[in-house]
Amino acid sequence: RRSSDLDADACRRVGAVSMIVAPLQYQAEVAGVVKLMASEVAAFGEDDIDTLQMITSLVASGMAHQRVFAENRTLIEQNTITIARLRTEISLREAADSKLEASLRRRRLVLDTTHDAFVCTDAHGIIIDWNDAATRTFGFARGEVMGRPILDTLFPARFKAHYAQLDVFRDATNLGERRWRSQLVACRHDLSEFPAEISLCPV
Repeated sequence: RRSSDLDADACRRVGAVSMIVAPLQYQAEVAGVVKLMASEVAAFGEDDIDTLQMITSLVASGMAHQRVFAENRTLIEQNTITIARLRTEISLREAADSKLEASLRRRRLVLDTTHDAFVCTDAHGIIIDWNDAATRTFGFARGEVMGRPILDTLFPARFKAHYAQLDVFRDATNLGERRWRSQLVACRHDLSEFPAEISLCPV
C-alpha cells in the first residue's frame, strides 16, 4: 500500500515497520482483511505473500461455508415452522370437511325421509338437488334431472311461456328472504299433468 494510505501514528503505536495485507475474499465478496506486521524494514518476501494469500483464501472459504450453514439452518427452522402451521391448517380443514360431510349426510337423510318432493335449483333455475319423494312424485330418477332447467323438466310445455314470466322463475334472486307459494300445473315423466302446490324459498 502507499504510505499515504496508512495511519502513521497507528503504525508507530504497534511498532509496525513492514506490513502485508490480504483480503478475506470469497466469490467477489470481501468479508475483511488479514494484516501481517513486522518491526523490520522489508521483512516480508514473495513466499510470505503467497502463504498469506493461501491462508486468507482458506479462512474466507471457511467463513463463507459457515455463513451458508447458518443461512441453511435458518431456512430449515423456518420450513419446520411453516410445515407445523400447514399441518395445523390441514387438521383444521379435515375437521371442517368432516363436519360438513356429517351435516350433508344429515341433510340428505332428512330430505330423503320427508314425504314432500324437494327440488333445489340454482339462481338460474337449473336443478342441483332432488330427493326420493320428488322421484315418487314426478317419476324421474335423480340422475335424470340434475343439471336440467326446472321449467323444461317439471312443467307442461304449454305453460312454460307463462310460468317463465313469474318472478320466481325469471329471477329467483329477487325473492330475497320471502317465501313464494302457488298452485301450478306440473307434469310427470310420462307427461301426465297434475295440480301441484309449489312452495319456494331461498336457501
